[in-house]
Formats: sequence, structure tokens, C-alpha cells
Amino acid sequence: MRRFSVSSRVFQQAQQLLPTLNSSILSELLPKKFYEPQNDWMALSKSNHRQKAIETLAVCFANIELGKLNHAEILFHRHWRQNQQEMKHLIDVTIFDAFCKAFLDIYAFNPDAENKAREWFDAIPSFGLEPQTSTYAIWVHFYLNHSKLDKAGEMLEQMQQKGIPHSKLLLEPLFQAPEDKLLLETFLKSLEQPSAQDQNDSLLLSALMDAEKTEMHLPEQNDYTADEWQQILDLKHQPLQSTNSSGVILLKDAADSIVNLKAVNKYNQQLWIEQRSYNIALEHWKVMEKQMPEDAKTKHPIPKNLLTKWHKTMTDNINALIEQQPQEHQLILPFVQLLPSEHITSIVIGELLRVPFRKKDDEKEELSQFGKTTALQMAQSIGRAIQREYAVQQLSKPENRKHLNLKMKIHKLHTQGRLFNMAFRKIMSEFAQTQGNKWDPNWGDHVVVQLGACLMDLFLKHCTIPVRKPVDAGFVVEEMPAIRHVTEITLGKRYGMLVYDPAMYEIISSNPVNVAPWCLPMVIPPLPWLTWNSGGYIQYRTESVRINHNFEHKQFIKSADQANHMVFMHKALDVLGSVPWVVNHRIFQVAAHYWNTGEAVPGIPALQHPPEIQPPKTEDPKEMRQYQNDLKNRDKEIRNSFSQRCDVNYKLDIARAFLGEVMYFPHNVDFRGRAYPMPPHLNHMGNDLCRGLLKFQQKRTIGARGLEWLKIQVSNLAGNDKVSMQERIDFCDAHLEDVLDSARNPIRGKQWWKKADNPWQLLATCMELEEALKLPDPTQFMSNLPIHQDGSCNGLQHYAALGGDILGAQAVNLIPSDKPGDVYSGVAKFVQQRVDRDCDDNVPEALIMKTRINRKLVKQTVMTNTYGVTFVGARQQVQNRLKEQREKDPVETRLTDDEISRCSKYITLKIFESMSDMFEGARELQKWLNTVAKLIAQSVDESQLNEQQLEDAKQLEFMGVLEQEKVDILEAVQEDLGFDEELTGSELGKAIPQGSILKLKKPMQTTSVTWTTPLGMPIVQPYRKYSLSEVRTQLQSFSVRDTTKKSPVNWQKQSSAFPPNYVHSLDASHMMLSAVACHQKNICFAAVHDSYWTHPSDVDEMSKLLRESFVQLHSQDLMGRLETEFNSRYQHKRIPTTVVLKDKRELDQWNQYLSNTGRKATKSKSKTIKTWRRFQLPPLPKRGDFNVEAVRESVYFFH
Repeated sequence: MRRFSVSSRVFQQAQQLLPTLNSSILSELLPKKFYEPQNDWMALSKSNHRQKAIETLAVCFANIELGKLNHAEILFHRHWRQNQQEMKHLIDVTIFDAFCKAFLDIYAFNPDAENKAREWFDAIPSFGLEPQTSTYAIWVHFYLNHSKLDKAGEMLEQMQQKGIPHSKLLLEPLFQAPEDKLLLETFLKSLEQPSAQDQNDSLLLSALMDAEKTEMHLPEQNDYTADEWQQILDLKHQPLQSTNSSGVILLKDAADSIVNLKAVNKYNQQLWIEQRSYNIALEHWKVMEKQMPEDAKTKHPIPKNLLTKWHKTMTDNINALIEQQPQEHQLILPFVQLLPSEHITSIVIGELLRVPFRKKDDEKEELSQFGKTTALQMAQSIGRAIQREYAVQQLSKPENRKHLNLKMKIHKLHTQGRLFNMAFRKIMSEFAQTQGNKWDPNWGDHVVVQLGACLMDLFLKHCTIPVRKPVDAGFVVEEMPAIRHVTEITLGKRYGMLVYDPAMYEIISSNPVNVAPWCLPMVIPPLPWLTWNSGGYIQYRTESVRINHNFEHKQFIKSADQANHMVFMHKALDVLGSVPWVVNHRIFQVAAHYWNTGEAVPGIPALQHPPEIQPPKTEDPKEMRQYQNDLKNRDKEIRNSFSQRCDVNYKLDIARAFLGEVMYFPHNVDFRGRAYPMPPHLNHMGNDLCRGLLKFQQKRTIGARGLEWLKIQVSNLAGNDKVSMQERIDFCDAHLEDVLDSARNPIRGKQWWKKADNPWQLLATCMELEEALKLPDPTQFMSNLPIHQDGSCNGLQHYAALGGDILGAQAVNLIPSDKPGDVYSGVAKFVQQRVDRDCDDNVPEALIMKTRINRKLVKQTVMTNTYGVTFVGARQQVQNRLKEQREKDPVETRLTDDEISRCSKYITLKIFESMSDMFEGARELQKWLNTVAKLIAQSVDESQLNEQQLEDAKQLEFMGVLEQEKVDILEAVQEDLGFDEELTGSELGKAIPQGSILKLKKPMQTTSVTWTTPLGMPIVQPYRKYSLSEVRTQLQSFSVRDTTKKSPVNWQKQSSAFPPNYVHSLDASHMMLSAVACHQKNICFAAVHDSYWTHPSDVDEMSKLLRESFVQLHSQDLMGRLETEFNSRYQHKRIPTTVVLKDKRELDQWNQYLSNTGRKATKSKSKTIKTWRRFQLPPLPKRGDFNVEAVRESVYFFH
């Protein structure tokens, strides 16, 4: 990958500003304090009215956009009076900016609008806020353009008093147009005392001016030979058979248009691709009408103008809805008007006519039927699609092009390599946080559902399809609803379902959903992640962390980003996203052949034509039930096969569209910090076929070592990866004939490549090696094939390093050895030793299993042990392996079900014991992490307890009975925590007559396990028991999970998930450290979690860097730092405990205390007290003697 010089004046200034950034990476990255969200999530969540506040602000926003400013004002002030607690946490200065700008924009038609805008500006301090640079920019821009220079000067004076340099205005989008910028600069120069420029502002202005004068630096197209280029052109026009997806037809048209737009720069090409969604649903249906199967036309009298008819019907009904303004739709009407009715119609039709292959997420499997989808799912899809489309259309407006121009300048700086300098990047990140301040609130789940349900209801009522029905004399054609809404009861729950007419379903199932623009690779490097929500695609708003609806986590991310703690993580995402890729046209050619012929091959499912099911000859109920089940299973088999082929169809069509083109994969991370490409269909994290189809764009001379690494990869992919490196090279040489035959004759040859677990990647490597061996000197071959270096059970590697386990470190290759260690074989060996010892004692299960222990039996359990598998889950895994083996054993030696049941329990116990022996420190750490997470999840904030509870706990502390080793942590039954026990006395200092009874409300346990990764990203586990809120619509009432309310945590899930999530956050940190280190050495780097990729010639250098990064990471006291963070973060939490008083002295002290507080003393000889102790962690387990420095010399650490 090309790296660009940044030795400019801008780079030098940045280095002078932050010289310490070139020191040790981790010492700089580790936060000096642990940031909490600026807005306390608990405070935000205390009221049930927060969802209403979100809705109100969204409606205000919509009315401002529509120019209904008076209505927006009334709504805002009314809700502020009614709901100040929620509103003050949700609003910021951008809403005032929105009102000011909206009023000033109508000044030409209404001169009084300036006064209204001024009222909003003057009101900002009364809401506890301060005007920002963006606020002053609106006013200065208005005054200058209306020649009100005195008032512009007053605004500049206010800025100076607030400590905001005037030069910051030049960085605002409003002053990016040359004429506006010149006007401001002239005015500033005319002032007697011009404002001194901030050093950072000077640097930014200089950099943006440089970007304006330069072009983007993009890699050159691959230097294909004439024959290769002709082959690529032929492949691009080769038809792909079978599904005939209308979506990929549109994609092909778009790609062909891109190729023809040679005069348009790549940035504008990317904009054009993203804007393809403008009316894509309409294009989709036009293609569907052309591609409708002949048999469908024969069976169903579908008119050619069906789309036109539906489109007109829906548009007319939407216009009527807007005109009539029915009271029941007042909430969503402003949102319906944000886009033209024709566009709303296209979106609704496009969403409704997607193939309803339902996902089995939170719904019951019984609901996952073909031709059906839940009404809730569809309502959400329509509402979100409209919100997404509106956001894109906003950017395309002329007044918002300034934002795109600013993005383009930043993108140029990124492609020139300047943003990879940490000093300059921090300055740019701070600048980016002040941009994009247009007030665009979240519409809220309720608005989205109601909007989608309303529009969906219009379609269901007014859009029909002609259906041919048999009658005595032949048939008649009747108009039937294309989609019906029904209510179904499944497992006692009522669900609203959309049922597609069979005629409608048959048509749309032959034309799968189109590929949305945000699902495609990019043709330019992604926008840099300068803030948590300003990177990736140009026009589609995405976030650097995939948080979904975890509001609490989002607050932490915002705070960490504002504190500049996520700069390094964002830089790593930019490194991953800036890697240019190309499609391997030779692999594509082979895959296209198998696809078109329908022949079965790994990764490409064959066409399924199961035989017809014959109806029973009798009407026996049992036979009829069996017949119906057989029909259902046959239909499911056909649909599943079709769905799988559609998925492959997308991959191949996207690959074909990008043949000969350079593409990029924008990345973001999940809530644990693990990086993923954002385009879902074709990327290097996809299946074996996807990986085989992709190569780096840049080629590099392989050299002697690169040639060896090509051979090693052949051996690895062929399954020979448990031997020394030299033995792997020898293996490849021994199978050279197979390698060459696979490369030269992949379809008609011996097809050795198909026998591998990853055949497409093996075939790609065979082809690359064959090309190299064609040369007189193979070491001079220019290769762009990624070579993989995989971690050895990476989760256990991190555990072994954390716990200092020497045996475990040896098993997972942290310690140098002549051959790679195999942790699964190691555990199997330990299990065998334990079984042999038990055989000496005639343990029945041991005698049965003595000759049945092998690597396969233990592998899955060892692998999932890192991720917190329970004993029950592990036992099921072992049981499954034993059942699989039973099918292969001779009949006389097969185990019975009872023997499998007993032996699976026995072997699971032996596996756990063996794991504890090999990874003693790791097991203790895992227990510690589980225990700590349980304590955190069961804790409550002191503010939730009343004064009497705190005083009782204080008294027990004074008596010395609340020491950690003397109390029991309640683990399960939350109802028995004693919050409803009868007490007498006082609460919160208020006197209560003696003898009266006080019922104490049980505090809600809402504390999530939260920690900070070594790279500064806060992680909040999302496991809560969310309540459902009702959303009433004309169609039905929907139950929507409400993530804005305070909800209790799922403490069991919080506890069991913490160890694997923590380890995932460490392996993500290691990957990102390695990515940035490789980038600094001009090494191309890609990753699939714990599999790192680079060019053959750079493998040795990458290997050194990833080892160094691992050593650097684990040289920190990671567990000590985690302990410190927890003690700091949860110091004001209390944990439920029980104390049993049996000692007479203790009972006397407690009785005296009860008497002093107006409560009855106990007469029993023991007293069980349920109370709250201070949050205190158990001591960390002692670390073993393994020295992580040994990793530097371990050849097989990653191999």
C-alpha cells in the first residue's frame, strides 16, 4: 500500500505541538482517568417520559424543516414546561442554532423574523447552555450578507469575551464558499484589532488550503497485461445464471456507468453510487416487470402497469393523508411531508416487496415461515428507510453542499497520509467535533414504528393484485389484497403478521432484494474516523462503534471521544479501511463456471430440484398430517437453497461489478472493540469463497522468503499446519504436481484443491505459486496475494499471558519450540492421563473411555472454554462427539445412550480439570472476572438506598461483621433480598410512630459491567431486561423494546459474558496495535480477528511487529489497571449481603442499636440480617512465572 510523505509545514507544526506522541504508544494511550458520560445515564432514565421527550424534539425538528416555526416553538416550550428533567439532558445548543437559522432564512419575506431569531439566541444561557462557534457563524454570516456590519462587529465582540478566536469562523461550513470566506476575511482585516489566530486554527486553515489546491492520492490501476485485461472485460459481461436478481441487475448497471464516467473523479463517483438509493425502489420494480418469469405470467394475470398503478394509488393516498390531516396521525404527519410523496411511495413499495425471509433473532422459530413477516419488523424497516433517505437527501441540497466540500478537503488530507500523524490527527479530531452541528435528532422508536405502520396500512388497504380463481366454467379474475394483515397466536403470544398473497410471493421470491449502496465496497478510501460518528461512507451516517440501541454505551462513547481517548482506535480503523483491494479474476472465472452450471462445489450450493410429494391415496388423518409436513419440508428445502444461492449471487455479482476496479472496505467495531468491514456481502471476513476472490491491489516482489511463505500457505490451507515450517515447505514441494494441476486445470483436472477445508483460498494460492514458478527466477514474481498468520487459540494466548501460565503458554505457542504446540492435543493428553489413573481404580466410566480419548473429542470444549462455556454446554458438546463416533464404531462396541450420558459428564469434568492444570492462572482469572461481574451487576447505587438502610450497614461495619470474608454474596434469588421486610423506626430522617410498619421498595439493579480497553474505548455490556412499551397505531398496537427507560441488568448474562468479552477487547487491541505498527513500516495489513494478512515479502516483518505489539500490550499491568478502574468506577455502589449474628456480644450490640433507632429488639439466639456492604473486589489471583518477553522468539506464536 502506498504511503505518502507528510514532511510538509503542516506536519512539522503538528510535531512541534505534540512531540510526546512519538514515545511509547500504550503509555500515551492509557487514560489517566476513567471517563463517565457527561449526562448521567441513571438520571436520564429515571422517568418514564423520556421517550415522549425524544418524540417531541423529533417533531419540533420536522416542523422546523417544513417551515412551521410557530408550531415548533409551541411544542418545544410546552414540553419544556412539562418535562424539564428529560429535556435538559436531551437538548444542546444545536436546537437553538436550528431555530435561529430557520428564522433568519425567512428574513427577506418577514423582517420581524430577525427579532424572533434573536429571542432564541438570547435564551440560550437561560437553558444552561453557551453559544458555540457554529451559533456565532450563523449570525455573522447573516449580518455580513445583509450589510449589517455594526451588528456583525457586536457578535465578534461577544465571541472575544467568550474566549473564542475569530479565526474559528473561517473553519465553519458556512464560510467554506469562496465568496463567503472572502467576505469574512475582508471584514476581519477591517477591524482595528484583528483577532489573533489560535495556533491550532492556523494549522487547520493552512492544511485545508493545501487540500483545496491538491488532488486525492489514490493508487494506480493494476498493470494488467493486454490478455489479462481482455479476460477481465469478457468476465464482466459474462452472464451469471439462476436467480436473475433484479437487485444485481441494477448493481451491474451502476458499475457499468461508473466505468463510463472516466471524466468524473473518484470522489464524485462514490457520491453517485451512494445516491443510487434516491429512487431505487422504483427502478427495482421496473426491472422486475421486465424479468418476470414466463410461468408466473402464465399462472397469474399480472398487468404490465401494476407498478404504475400501485405507485399512483399510494401517492394519491399519501397526498390525501397530508391534505386531510387526520387527528390520529398528527404525530407522524410532519415526517411524511419531509420527502416528496412519490419518494415515500417508492420506499414503502421497495421495503414491502423484499423477500420475507425472516431472521430468527428474538422471535420464535414458529414465526419464521416463508411468505410471512411480522408487522412490527416491516413497520420499523419502512420508518428507518424513510429516515435514512431523508438524511441523504438533506446532504444533496445546495445549502448543504458546503458540508460535502469540507468533507472532500478532509478526505484529501487523509489520502495524502497526513491524518496518520497522531499530533495532527488529534487537532483535526477536535475540529471535527465542532462540525456537523446541524440539529438532526433521533426520531425515536415510537415515531419510526408509527410512521411505518401508517404507510404500510395505506398499502394494505389500497394496493391489490389480480388473482385467477377457478370456477365451474373455467376461471375468473378477482382483485385481492397483495399483502394481508392477520393476527396469529404462537406459544400463547399474539403477533401481527403480514401474509403475502401466493401470486405476489412467487413473483418477488424470484427477484431478491436489491443491494443498497451502503452495502457495497467504496471506490475511494473511506472518510477518516475523526469522531465517533463521522467516518466511513460520505453521505450515510454511520458510527465507529456498532452500539445498536444501547443508549448507555453511546453516552460513554461520546464522552471518551470528546476526551480524545479514541483517536488511536479510529486511526487503526482508518488503516484497515485504507487498504486497496481487487477481485482475483482467475478465481472469479472458476466460481462463475460452477455457478452457471449449477454443479455442487464447496461454497456454491447446487440448484435443488427435490421430487414432487405425492398426495396420500386415502384420507387417513395421520397420512394427511405427514403429507402436509412433507410439503412444508420440501418448500423449506427449496426456499433455503434459493436463499443460499441468492447470497452467493450477490457476492459474485458484486465481484463482477468490481472486476478491474480498486475497492475499499470501511470498518467499524462491535461493542467489544472487534473490527468488522461494513459492506456485508463481499469482504475479506466473509466465507472461503469471499476470501479466495480478494487480493491486495498493490503488488510486491516476493523474494526468497516470500516464495517460501507461498508454499507454507499451500500447506496450511491443505490442512498440514501442525508441523514445522520446513516440513510445510517440503509438503508443498511433494504435492507440487497437485498444486500445478489445480492452478492450470481447476475444473477439468484432478481437483486436489477441492479436498481442503478452505478450497477457494487454496486454489488462489496454488494459482499464485504457479504464476511465480513460470518465471526463470520465481523470487522476482510480483505478488498481491494475502498471506495469513493465525494465532494459536488466541483467547487462550491472552489468558496465558495474563495468568502467567507456563504450561498453558507452551501449549498455545507463547514459548519458543521446534514445532507448533497443539493445545487440543495437549488437553487430550492430560485427559488421557487422568482416565488411565481412574482405570487403575476401576472407575466404570474410565474403563469405557480408556481407548476413546482423542483430539476431536476435546477440541470444541477447549475452544469455547475461552468464551465462558458452561459445564452443561460443554457436556452437550462432548455428548455430540460421542454420538458422532458411535455411528462409525462397530455395532458390538457402540455405546448405549446411558453410557454416553454418564461418560459425557465424566469426560467434561476431566477436560475442565485438565484445563485448570494447564491454565491454572487463566482459570483463576476467569473465576475472578466472573465473580467481579456478578458483584457489579448485583450492586446498586447508594443513592437508591434510604438513610435507614445505610445507617444499618454503617452499624454492622462498626461491629466488624461486614468484612468480606464474613458475609455471603447473594447469587440468585433477587426476590429474597429482604427489601420488603417489615421495619419500624425512621426513614430518611422522618419520624414514624413507634410500632408502625414501613415497607421499603426494592432498589433496581441497573449497573452494567463497564471497562476501558487499553486503546481508550469504553465498553458497556448491553445485557438488560428491557421493558416493552406500547405503540398504538390504526393497524394494530405494537410492543417495542424501550431502551430509554431504566431497566434492570441481566446479572447472569453480565457475569458469564464478561470473561470472553474482556478477552475479545484485548485481542482487538492487539490487532489494532499491530495494524498501526505495520502502517508505520509501510506494510499492507488486513485482519480477520486473530488472523493477520500481508504480502508474502512482508510476512517476516509483520511477524516481528505483531509479537512486539503483544509484548507491549501484556507488559502493562492489565489486570491491575482493570481492578483500579472498577474500584474507582464503582466506589459508591453497594452489594446485597446477608449477615448471621450468633455471638451474644454481637446480638447485644445489634439489639441496643435497634432500640436506639426505635425498633424492636430480637429475642432469638441468632439473627439473619439482609443488608448492603460497600463495593469491594476480591484480591486478584497470583500471577504465574511466564515471562511475556519470550513471545518475541516464538516462531509459532502466529503461524
